[in-house]
Amino acid sequence: MTSDNDRYDRDFDQSEPQASEDATFQWRGISVGSGDVKEPVSVSVNSGFGREYEARAKEAERLRKAAESGDVAAALAFGERCEFGSGVERDARKAEAWYRKAAEAGNALAMFYLGSLYAKNPSFEDADAKAFEWYRKGAEAGDVLSMGNVGAYYALGRGVEKDDRKAIEWLQKAVDAGNVEAAYNLGTRYAKGQGVELDDRKANELFQKASDGGYVLATGTLGSRYEKGVGVEQDCQKAKELYLKAAEAGSVDAMRSLAWLCERGFGVEKDEVLAAQWYQRAVRLGDPSSMFDLGECCERGIGVDRDFRKAAWLYRQAAERGNVLAMHNLGACLSKGRGIEKNEAEGARWYQKAVDGGNAVAALRLGECYERGRGVERDYRKALELYEIAVERGKTDALVHIGSLYERGLGVEKDDAKAFEFYLKGAEAGVAKAALILGDRAREGIGGEKDERKAVEWYQKAADAGSAKAMFNLGVCFMTGTGVEKDDRKAFEWYRKGAEAGNVNAMLRVASRFEDGLGVEKDERQSFEWYRKAARAGSVDAIVELGYRFALGLGVEKDERQSFEWYRKAAEAGNSVAMVNLGSFYERGFGVEKDKRQSFEWYRKAADKGSSEGLARLGGAYVYGIGVSQDYRKAAELFQKASDAGNSLASFMLGTLCAGGLGVEKDCRKAVELHRKAADAGLAIAARYLGSLYLLGEGVEKDDRAAERWFRKAAELGDPDAKILFADRGEIERKANEDYRAAVDRYQNALDEGADNAIAALGALYGTSQELKGFDSIGNVIELDDYPRSDDDGEGDDR
Repeated sequence: MTSDNDRYDRDFDQSEPQASEDATFQWRGISVGSGDVKEPVSVSVNSGFGREYEARAKEAERLRKAAESGDVAAALAFGERCEFGSGVERDARKAEAWYRKAAEAGNALAMFYLGSLYAKNPSFEDADAKAFEWYRKGAEAGDVLSMGNVGAYYALGRGVEKDDRKAIEWLQKAVDAGNVEAAYNLGTRYAKGQGVELDDRKANELFQKASDGGYVLATGTLGSRYEKGVGVEQDCQKAKELYLKAAEAGSVDAMRSLAWLCERGFGVEKDEVLAAQWYQRAVRLGDPSSMFDLGECCERGIGVDRDFRKAAWLYRQAAERGNVLAMHNLGACLSKGRGIEKNEAEGARWYQKAVDGGNAVAALRLGECYERGRGVERDYRKALELYEIAVERGKTDALVHIGSLYERGLGVEKDDAKAFEFYLKGAEAGVAKAALILGDRAREGIGGEKDERKAVEWYQKAADAGSAKAMFNLGVCFMTGTGVEKDDRKAFEWYRKGAEAGNVNAMLRVASRFEDGLGVEKDERQSFEWYRKAARAGSVDAIVELGYRFALGLGVEKDERQSFEWYRKAAEAGNSVAMVNLGSFYERGFGVEKDKRQSFEWYRKAADKGSSEGLARLGGAYVYGIGVSQDYRKAAELFQKASDAGNSLASFMLGTLCAGGLGVEKDCRKAVELHRKAADAGLAIAARYLGSLYLLGEGVEKDDRAAERWFRKAAELGDPDAKILFADRGEIERKANEDYRAAVDRYQNALDEGADNAIAALGALYGTSQELKGFDSIGNVIELDDYPRSDDDGEGDDR
């Protein structure tokens, strides 16, 4: 949970038990000065409460008369009525007079009452001195509670000169007389070595005595010491039992400590539901720290359903009650609009309150607000001040922000050396981001000479500090041999570490390595799983890959519908590659019912985003009238744009239009150039068509050897029809010259019977000008497994 430390603001766990400085003074087991006593309620004498009040008034009058006649016990009892307003008007001065009368008559309990009256009423002159005086008299008269408070006053130096030796002496007397609170207070002295030599075992004995006597605070404190192994062998199960005992007795601190232990499962069975229940019980008792803790449970779904709205409400309740951590979290909720209406100005105000309360993280966050002008007017100098405060309070992450301000010259004079100094301090303090930045600077030669080996060292330190990006960058270094010897296996290991630490680019890289078998044994199933993890982490590229893999059944059972759905998700997220493939699915009815209009729309959306593949497919739609009226001229314009952008399919299709004079002036020479451009880019069908042009002498001088070379290249690129053409070119020539019609009929019959390879021969016989008639759509030019995939498989540096 969010905090400056792993521990929260818990009385039992954040620090050792408090000594007598925090001891409460007991009066009949009620904490003196607690504020629990309320003013009398004015009620009708005809009601039940009214009759009770009337009876109390009569009893008070009886006690007053008895006290006036010299009854010491009555004087004590009537003084109590005056102090608390039971049957008479509340009057501390009258209470003082009656207590004093009973005390001066030798009543030890009255001495304690009188001391307690002075202790909680500073309006009395020399209240502390008088309180001590009467506690001392009560103690000397044998009152056990007075003995404990005399020890506490000596420890505090309250109403008397501080004297640790006498404090211990009186506390021990009280303990020996059975005062359990004194046992707790004396235990705290031994736990801290205040007035005695530090002795954890002795402290625990005293805490145990107090706990056995029913002193709940001691039970909780003893639980804390078992949890941490202070003076006893660490035993979290025993700690849990003690916390439970104190919690069931009503200790809010114990409830919170029990919840904390159950939430994390330290030495006990983890039980987040039980933890949330105890936080809820403490919240019902008004505990601000538990409000904060339960807020974090709601925000993160720990033991309860995730509920950002409830979390923000709890943070506000805790913050308004003074919980500094809640102030920070409320500021974050308001700044981000998480669970509450976004209000950056109010968020900044809560950050400021948390800063004023000493919170280091809030200082960092408020500094970011001033640096970026979020909720406050942008002020780089103020941001720098807050970052410096955060560093002073131990939030060393702020060193990176200070370095960045010096590097950019914001709020301070630009000073690269100073920036480096702060980054270095951060890295030496274990701040992963600082080490990562130093690695980038060394690799790129920023602020000094380029030093790739030093960059690797810094990336290693950042990775050791938990930076997933640094792990990824180390993978890049080993993959490329940057600063280290090239090593695909080590590259894979670092990519995997980065992926497991949550870096999405590393997940993509692990997936591609499993796919290609680089640095690890090829495993399509593992590749699929890592693409799925990256997709769940929000990578649109990974979503595209899942569509591709479901389409072909790579690492997963082939599922056209799933493929369509994944492409749809990526397309709706703005990915142009997915838009192209979604258009193709609608065109073919692959995973979805055929819809040429939808096909056209998705091709258009991809083209509008500047996708060269989208432009090419949209051009094809105009060629074949897919979801739009056929328009060769429009198609040629789109093919030209895509070809200029380097799209080989567009170059091929534009060349085909040029060869046939469709939408453009017939130009076989240009067709040859465009087909060669596409073939050189690796498009197999373009190489085969170029071979046909050389074979037939269209737009180029007839050249059998050149035709043979291009057919061979097409075959090497995987075009099966090119192999047929290469093998049968003699027959093709003979049939073309001697029996043209018969050859056409024969190849057409083969095509009708499903022999796709006959397309190539038929195209050659028809001549290049007839090429387009051999296809019913551009989709048949490109096989499914040649569909475009993600433009970026995660290669490169991730800063």
